[in-house]
Amino acid sequence: MALRHATLFPGRFGACRLSSRRTALLKTKLSFHSSSEAKNNSSPFASLGIGKELIASLDEQGIHVPTQIQNRGIPKILAGNNVFIGAETGSGKTLTFLLPIIELLTRQEKEGKIERSPNRPRCLILAPTRELGEQICKVAKKLSHRAKFSCTEIVGGRSRKAEEDSLSVPRDIVVATLGRFMEHHSKKAIMLSELRHVVFDEADYLFSRLGFREETKKLVMNIERHVVLKDRKPQIIGTAALKTLEVDSFFRYYCPSVSFVLSDKLHQLPLEKRVRSEPLYLKTAAEKRAALEKLVKEISKNEESKTIIFCNTVDSCRFVDHVLSGLNEKGECLPSACYHGEMPPKERRASWIRFCEKDAGFLVCTDLGARGLDIPSIGGIIMFDFPKTTTSYLHRVGRIRNEGVVYSLITHSSRKIAEICLSAHVATIATKKLIQVP
Repeated sequence: MALRHATLFPGRFGACRLSSRRTALLKTKLSFHSSSEAKNNSSPFASLGIGKELIASLDEQGIHVPTQIQNRGIPKILAGNNVFIGAETGSGKTLTFLLPIIELLTRQEKEGKIERSPNRPRCLILAPTRELGEQICKVAKKLSHRAKFSCTEIVGGRSRKAEEDSLSVPRDIVVATLGRFMEHHSKKAIMLSELRHVVFDEADYLFSRLGFREETKKLVMNIERHVVLKDRKPQIIGTAALKTLEVDSFFRYYCPSVSFVLSDKLHQLPLEKRVRSEPLYLKTAAEKRAALEKLVKEISKNEESKTIIFCNTVDSCRFVDHVLSGLNEKGECLPSACYHGEMPPKERRASWIRFCEKDAGFLVCTDLGARGLDIPSIGGIIMFDFPKTTTSYLHRVGRIRNEGVVYSLITHSSRKIAEICLSAHVATIATKKLIQVP
């Protein structure tokens, strides 16, 4: 009797019969795949040219609608243009370049247009700091669950031998800090001949800061020399929260055909973030320390709070960390973590993890902590030292994603730049030239 409710199904060895229960399961499964495919095809990302594998990865992460800069930037990158992506912090710049690059790499592979080779990545992404490089690689690897590609990082934190071993297998994407990349390149552990895409993340920093600027230019010249025999220049992409003179000059010189893709809120602190400014005008160093202690004690009443304290120098950073450690020993403030460029890499990473994983309520840092790093829960900023440029001010305040407060400890020496920044707290800040304070 059961055979009356069975369904004929063409199998590998001829027709076979499925029970009604198995037939129902099969129909459900087919229906699921068909609805999933329809969903992918109707995704706003599909209309931008992103394939179903990447869309499935985005869906798994709860990302369904592209941001403004993604809508504007993804088609330009897919078209093969050299592109500068300029958008405010938290606007989705990382996915703006990762999605189309991965899409192009997977298309090339499906069409059989590439041969993967050891030590020869197809995409190089450069970041100014180790932590930012690790963050980019983490985002890329989340996308690789569906769209199959290989990504590794060479940013320090592990032995050079381990990094060389990682590069000795075919890699589609390599994320690197500039110094570490140049070191491996000089030893021929990483070659440039197969590069299709080069990304400069936080380009304003890489193109302007002493040390980085020279190395960046050297890298671009090396790329041009290595690809000349193949008659194929790689696509150049830059990203930043600011479009500075250095960024403009670099792209117009090396990539005259560059497309500048900018968000409407570039160089702005958006109103909807409701980031309140609380300036404190102080006369002496003693008043400044007292104001700091009062603020951290008050903030510490909320044990879930996350606050970044910015300093202009490493010495200032160490001083503030010492003050907070003393208060913490007395039980008067939350634990703190220190973060600056003179810390050993392992120690700096440990501090960063302590802050991200709620073991520390305060992160005391130089401007090294002002760029790119993704900490969505930041509710407050204390500028123990007021920044010396409008650029630094924007980057620091940009760490607050939603609502928050910025406390600025302003002394006589910082009053001039403070007045400029605070008066423009929600207005457009032109950065045609960086404003330096004597």
